[in-house]
Amino acid sequence: MKKILILLSSAIIFTMSCTINSGTSKNQYPVFNFGEEILLEYGKTVAIQSHDLLISLSNVEDSRCPKGVSCVWAGKATGHFSIQEKEIKKSIKLEAKGLCNKDCGETKAIDNYTIELIQIHPQPVSSKKIQLEEYSATFIINKN
Repeated sequence: MKKILILLSSAIIFTMSCTINSGTSKNQYPVFNFGEEILLEYGKTVAIQSHDLLISLSNVEDSRCPKGVSCVWAGKATGHFSIQEKEIKKSIKLEAKGLCNKDCGETKAIDNYTIELIQIHPQPVSSKKIQLEEYSATFIINKN
């Protein structure tokens, strides 16, 4: 009888400690609404309210002219975004102009959505190399 009770108790504890992963849940990510300005850090993911839509900043390429330096070309920063809707993953690249303070980023449509890149942060400075993990992007997504 003790063996059955111990076995049953072990089975219950094991079952309670296991989780079943049935796909990515947007509940584990910060949630935003369409039309809201979103600040997304490199390697992080956000969810869009009431849609099975997840967005991640997966890479940044930065050739912008550092502040305080005279450059022939202002350069640009390119944000690589991963977009997942239900089980379908897609990627999109959005560019931001260098040496720019307003209307710096481009806007692109992907499927039923329009994404407007506002800026990629931080702005380069000549005295410090920016590590990939330090980047973030501000953008707005709307449904078409």
